[in-house]
Amino acid sequence: LKLSVRHNAPHCAEDGGPLTLLAGPQRLEVAWWVEPDARADSAAAASAPALRDYFVAYSEQMGLLWIYQERLGRPQGGRAGADWYLHGLFA
Repeated sequence: LKLSVRHNAPHCAEDGGPLTLLAGPQRLEVAWWVEPDARADSAAAASAPALRDYFVAYSEQMGLLWIYQERLGRPQGGRAGADWYLHGLFA
């Protein structure tokens, strides 16, 4: 779920306040769980791998959230202007 962004800060909804980042980034790459033999035959192998920075964030409306940003095509550490996405909620 794509999150709204104001002043480069993620928000849980258009009318919600900014999310507070508590932990992260934890960097994950899609290719690590693909079997080596499947990589050669996979359509995903022909395209660029998915690289994401995951964060634990807090929302007054929703509690603890797991959110991420895509890392491809951006310089190391440069996240300004990147879209934020909600990956899940912590129970």
